[in-house]
Amino acid sequence: NLIKGGSKGYVLRIKESQNMIISFTYNSKIAVMDQGNNSLAPITAEKGQLKMLIPRTGDYTVVVAGEGTIAVKIYIPPLT
Repeated sequence: NLIKGGSKGYVLRIKESQNMIISFTYNSKIAVMDQGNNSLAPITAEKGQLKMLIPRTGDYTVVVAGEGTIAVKIYIPPLT
């Protein structure tokens, strides 16, 4: 649960050219920040889901904001 105006961050080490798919409940806002604290733009954005292509290997922070009970699922398929 998040309180109004609150946020929570999750740091993930992701490799260059990997996709990251983030699914979330409607009452949340999601941002993905790179190591330089720059926001990444999604390659697709649908209601409740973002898909990102990671530009370079490094640590990325997924910031979740909203109020109340929020469900977030982060999926990073393996490189083939």
